[in-house]
Order: sequence, then C-alpha cells, then structure tokens
Amino acid sequence: MTSLPLLRNAATEVFASLKFFLCLLLLVFVAVSCKNDEQEEEPNPQIGKVVIVYMAAENSLAGNMSKDINEMLGGMKNVGETDHLILYTDNTGLPKIYDITAASQNESFNSLTPVKTYEQDLNSCSYEVLDSVLQYIKGNYPSQNYRLVFWSHGSGWLPPQPEADANHSESWGAKPRRAFGYDNGLNTVANAGSQLSIDDMRRALLNFGPVDFILFDACFMQNIEVLYQLRNCTRYIIASPAEVPGEGAPYHQMIGPMFSDSGYVEGMTDAYYNYYATDQLYGILLSAVDCSKLEYVASITQPYLEQYKETLLNMDYSNVLNYFKWDYYYRNPYSDYYDMRGVMKAALSEEDFETWNAQFSTMFLSQAHTDHWYSVFNNRSDNRVDPLQYSGVTMYIPLQKYALRNKWFATGYYETDWAKAVWPTKRNTTETGN
Repeated sequence: MTSLPLLRNAATEVFASLKFFLCLLLLVFVAVSCKNDEQEEEPNPQIGKVVIVYMAAENSLAGNMSKDINEMLGGMKNVGETDHLILYTDNTGLPKIYDITAASQNESFNSLTPVKTYEQDLNSCSYEVLDSVLQYIKGNYPSQNYRLVFWSHGSGWLPPQPEADANHSESWGAKPRRAFGYDNGLNTVANAGSQLSIDDMRRALLNFGPVDFILFDACFMQNIEVLYQLRNCTRYIIASPAEVPGEGAPYHQMIGPMFSDSGYVEGMTDAYYNYYATDQLYGILLSAVDCSKLEYVASITQPYLEQYKETLLNMDYSNVLNYFKWDYYYRNPYSDYYDMRGVMKAALSEEDFETWNAQFSTMFLSQAHTDHWYSVFNNRSDNRVDPLQYSGVTMYIPLQKYALRNKWFATGYYETDWAKAVWPTKRNTTETGN
C-alpha cells in the first residue's frame, strides 16, 4: 500500500508540471500579443520622412509657385527612396495635393499629376482647411517624421483686423487677417481677403501632432510672439525677421538638407544664406530656434521687462535695429519689427544686457544674415544690419503710438502667450511711451 505522503508528493509533482506548462503558455501568449501591438504601432515601411509644403498662393505670389515647385523637383532626385514631398497648392485654380518621391519622373510642375484635386475652391487661410489637409496627409502618408514648410506672405503674430472688407463674403473671412498667407477667395492675384492667425495655425498643428521643423518661407515670421505661440508644435523653427525676397527659399539647394537625418536645420539655413550671400540687391536675414528653450528664455526675460518697463515704453527707438519703419508706413497693416537683441541692448544696463544675452543666445541653432536686406516699401537695398544688435528674432513693444493710431494690435498683443508670460501687468498704453 502506498503511503499518504507519497500520494501527496505525486500529486504535487503533477500539479507543478501543469502549472509550469500553463505559465509557459501564458508567456508565449503575452509575447505574441506584445509583438502584434508593436507591429501595429510601427510606421508604414514604405514611407520614410515626409516634408509637407503648404502653399497658400491665391495672391500676388501665384506666379512664383510653379518656379519653386520646379526647384523642388530637381532637389527630390537625390533623396531617400521612401521619402515623400507632399505639396498642397492653392493658387488661381482648384486646390490640389501632389506626392513627389525620388522615383517621380517629372521635370516640371506642369507635368505633375495630383493625387487629390478638390472639387471647389477653398479658403486655405482658415483653420478648417489647414486642419483637413494635415489630417488627409496623416491618414494617407503615416510617418514618424513629419517636416513642414509654410509658403506664402506673412506678417507674424498680429491678430485679425476688426475692419470688414466689403469685397469678400463672410464665408471667406470678411475680416482680413494678419499672420500667415493671403487667400482672396476670387482666384486672382490680389492681396486681400483672409489670412491665417497664429492661434488657428497652432490649433491645427496640435491636432496633427508635433513636426520636426517648421520653415516659414514668408516675411516677418520670426518673432518671439510666433515662436512662443508655436513652442509645443515643433522642435525647430526657421524663418526671417524681415522681408523675404519674392524668389523665396532656394529649394533646389535646400531639399537635400530638408530630408537629412541630422544637421538638417543648420544645413537648410546655410543653403538659404549661401544662395543670397553675394546678392547685391536682395540679401537675406534668418535664424533657427530650438523651441525647447523658449520657456527658459521667457523666464529669464520677464524680470528685465519688469525692471526696465518704463525705459522700454519711453526710450528713443530710432537707432534700434528695425525691419519695418512703422512711423513712415503706418497705413500698412504692420507694426515695427524691432530686433529683440537690439531692444534689450538699448534698454538694459551693460552688465544686465551681457547676462541676459548669454542666456537668450542658448535658443539659437543658427543666426545668418547678409550685411543688408531688401524692403519692398522703400525699394532700396541699403537697409544695413548692425551685427551687434542682430539676433534674427523680433519683439513687439506696446508703445503709445500704436494705441494713439487706434491700431487693433495695441490691445490684441496682450492675448498672446508671450505677453501673458513676460510682460508686466496690462496698462493703459496711452499714458506714456513713444
């Protein structure tokens, strides 16, 4: 007769074997499940880097669009075989989307076949259209590396004008906007109608997800207010603090760096600068900013704006590096575009400026400038850059002169994230200041 203890030991061994088998089976199941989950999260292996160029060209730049696309086609011959250049175009015809790769056998814009043609004209300077275009690209070209170019006119952070334009329907944005682009809604080359506010741009970009970089091929877009508003939308922003020549970015030389695995920001700014370096007429001013440093820059700037508030509101700005002379051209819907370093250099004590400037400079990957820039407003190329003031980023100062002219941006400025973060408590700007 087998004793009870032996029976118990045998049962224990059987149970232990069964338990081991079940655990092994569970581990295999979990491993397979995790593998399936990983496979589902992986990007499409047929799609590498995706550079999106959003071309709002229903304005005076309509004729420049095809030239720039031809330059892009030339540059695309040398990119990776899985990389895609996705163009959204809206000029004087129906909006279209194009997909261009290294394998595309196209020599000119006229030979391109769109992957999507919209059935009716769109307001490409609206949140709804930008958002829908980005979502279409995200759904059809899934990638873990998106890069973005905004191509059009520009004027920076300035908010929507309150004055209605009687020549355009309410659906087209009867209140003309300053910020990015022009869409006149008439399929003409007129610079009128709707513009895309930076707030609407940010909403669409946050819905899309962060992009590796934003290149603004547009005037006046590199100001601290735009940078700070878009700080959570992208890693880097490359743009000009001043006017950009109508010829714009040299895409035949910049497409290569745009698709590079590393050093692409410096590569783009170098190519852009080198193209204009010897140009005796135009010139170019650029900077590239690391957006992860912007909240730090706000934190180190705020105490100085508080301390030097009265100086900033009352000092003479005639010798501060300025990319638009508002006092001469105030009828145009712009403000002064004072270089941020130039402002702080003029306002702060020498010691305070040196401390602030060392901290401020940490946000730049690149600061490139020719010795002059071209301005369409004075039709001359003798606007000279003071390298001791130049940073390549502008900063708005809420001066009395804007409020006295009843400019809509005099109060709109305080709605920007930058003003909320750094500027002393909102005040009556008509009390003092230039």
